Amino acid sequence: MGNNILKVHPADNVIVALQPLKKGEIVHFAGKGLELRSDISPKHKFAETDFQPGDTIYMYGVVVGKAVQPIAAGTPITVDNVHHDSSAYQVREQAIDWVAPDVSKYLGKTFLGYHRADGKVGTRNYWLVI
Repeated sequence: MGNNILKVHPADNVIVALQPLKKGEIVHFAGKGLELRSDISPKHKFAETDFQPGDTIYMYGVVVGKAVQPIAAGTPITVDNVHHDSSAYQVREQAIDWVAPDVSKYLGKTFLGYHRADGKVGTRNYWLVI
C-alpha cells in the first residue's frame, strides 16, 4: 500500500484514506489497483470490495457493521450505507498469574503519617506557593 492509504488489519474489507483522495484516482494495495468512485476525506474508510445489503463490514479485525444498500468498491463507508453490528462476545474472568512480593523485611516498619477516623492512615503534604 502506498503512503496515502492503510488497511489496518488483514481481515478488514475496508481501507482508510490517510490523505485526501480524489474520485477517479487509482489506489494500489496487495498487488492490485482500485479506482475510487468518490472523493474520500482523510481518516475516512472506503470499500475494498463490492458489498450487497446484509454483507458484513470488518474494521480493526472485528465486525463493525452490515451493509444496508449496495456499496461499490472504492466508495466511502458511511452511516447511510452501513448500520452498526458487532460479533457476539461474553465477559469472562481473566486468570492472572501474579505472586505477591515478599514484604517480610518491612514488618514492624513505620512512617511519619497519621491515623484517620476510619482507621486508615495517610501522610501530610505541604505546599509552598511563592
